[in-house]
Amino acid sequence: MVRFTGCAVSGQVQAICDLVASTNVASVTSGSWNCSHGLPVTPVCVGSTSTWAGVTCKDGLVAQVNLKGLHLKGFLPTSIGVLSGLGALNLGSNSLTGTIPSTLSKLTGLTELSLESNSFSGTIPAAIGTLTGLQALEIGNNSLSGTVPSALGGLSALTTLDIASNKLTGSLPSSVTSLSSLNYVSTGHNHFPTFGNYITIT
Repeated sequence: MVRFTGCAVSGQVQAICDLVASTNVASVTSGSWNCSHGLPVTPVCVGSTSTWAGVTCKDGLVAQVNLKGLHLKGFLPTSIGVLSGLGALNLGSNSLTGTIPSTLSKLTGLTELSLESNSFSGTIPAAIGTLTGLQALEIGNNSLSGTVPSALGGLSALTTLDIASNKLTGSLPSSVTSLSSLNYVSTGHNHFPTFGNYITIT
């Protein structure tokens, strides 16, 4: 029998079952995502294996979640931030709504955050700027508004930034454009006064 022990694993159970409760992920994955009374019906991770669709595990923790293009509806729960082992989160090309949780900033091992082509609204959480290992931030084609936080200049490993096709205003902070690792930025179809659709930084 697999037992969930330790804070990381118990938090993982909460986050996964909250995602089941806040979206239609169970129906679009043919029931492989399934919780009952707040607990997974089958273990999410057994060592480095998982029977949950789109989930990759490492040492008993969820390392990647890839549910791109599965017609997901609902919202992203704030408890997503307790998936301490998560390195990549890809929920692109779905129909998710609500705001992007600032609790994503707790995922200190995150290297890829792909939430593009959904219906997220609100502002870009400045707290994301603390993810110093993040290499790709893809949040284009949503309904995000406000300005681009200068705190994103803290993404010292960032190579790809896609914020196109939102409702963003103001300008792209110099703290972001001066990132030495950044080589591709997509900014088109916002309310920026001076930017083209794509910027390649060399």
